[in-house]
Amino acid sequence: MTSWRPTLQTVFSTKQKPYGTKSSYQQNAGTDDIVEMRADIERMREEAALRLDALNEKLIVASQQTTTHNHNKETVLVTETTATNSEQEAVDRVHRDDAKTMENLSEIADAFERDMTTLDYNHDDPKTHSPSAAVTATTAAVAAKVTQQRPTDIRHPLKLLDDTRWRIMLNAGRVPGTWMPKSWGASGDHLRMKLEVEFTTEELYEREDFFNGLSDGAKVLRVVHNEGSMSPTMNEGGKTIRVVDGGWRVCPHEGPLGTAILRWYFDVEEEARHLGSDVYLPKGRVYGTCGYFPMIGRSNVDGRGTSKREIYQQEIRQMEVQYLSLQAEMDRDPDFVSLDKWKRFQEMREVRREAKIIKRAIDEEFIKEPTKSSLRMSRDQSVGLTHEGGMCCKKQNGLAQEYHILGKFEVASIENREHSDYRDLLRP
Repeated sequence: MTSWRPTLQTVFSTKQKPYGTKSSYQQNAGTDDIVEMRADIERMREEAALRLDALNEKLIVASQQTTTHNHNKETVLVTETTATNSEQEAVDRVHRDDAKTMENLSEIADAFERDMTTLDYNHDDPKTHSPSAAVTATTAAVAAKVTQQRPTDIRHPLKLLDDTRWRIMLNAGRVPGTWMPKSWGASGDHLRMKLEVEFTTEELYEREDFFNGLSDGAKVLRVVHNEGSMSPTMNEGGKTIRVVDGGWRVCPHEGPLGTAILRWYFDVEEEARHLGSDVYLPKGRVYGTCGYFPMIGRSNVDGRGTSKREIYQQEIRQMEVQYLSLQAEMDRDPDFVSLDKWKRFQEMREVRREAKIIKRAIDEEFIKEPTKSSLRMSRDQSVGLTHEGGMCCKKQNGLAQEYHILGKFEVASIENREHSDYRDLLRP
């Protein structure tokens, strides 16, 4: 499986095309609601038609049963003149029940006819390009009904991290492609620091270039107790470093194949370093980036949660069976050269070509919709972050600003509740 790996050019570069959440998610909100509303109306009409057909069939069957029952009743009254009074009362009771059932079915059928008439609407006026009054009233009524049936906790795909708490483990060390000084991390040492953050809903008013200069959608990243805990080493025990609150923002379409990424930052108020180590976390702002994958809106081909990747995998298995069958036929063919053998060879080559295309599609689906097992899921399983992310710091080089890679970080979701003392959880 192709893993999500941020690089200096694709993740930390500030020269990417800015992308605002309003342009892609808010401008089309009205159109998406109307389309979804009409789809719901059409689906309800189809369901009503199906149920009406079923009721008509029941009416016909009930009518036939009633006719048969009346005929049998007349036969019994003629031939069996010695029937008791209790038997006669039972027959009359069955007859009354059948009549009541027929009446109820007729009322239900009439109700469905009225519902279908209510759901039926005219086309938009081509002159005014606006729906008629009847359409507007019907749409509003159906929308209200659909709204009542839908869950009230539907959230925006870019707001699934709101009010969630995560533990971040920083792993600073030299990695290929970093622009840090050559002496930094040359020994191969690593500095590990653990801290706990909360992705708040409080709007961030500070303008940050790391968010492509966009303040829209940026929120405050709160560092619990404003401290990070450094892991102990052979030469020194653990210690705490003061860390100041920062910001976070989900940036859509900035990741591989148009996926969304999570960007965050916080400020370290003092240089973090162990005794005798050439690796340090510089004083100042530390930035992080990782993949962001909402679980809502994922591909659902058959309405039962089947993803495109699973469909492609099924096709690959079918192609493997087809290829092996052709290969077996080739082996059984005694002719060294024949027309049938040449046709089978062409078929096998075509199967291999199509299989390569589908395998590339599977690899892309793994990037666009990775499995839950490869992600770090939130507590409510609504969103997943990549297991690893990249972190960097900003350096001024003349008139230009550069982002120097500091290493990687890992995340894990924790329960968002007020604990008596989170320092116990932060200690290694």
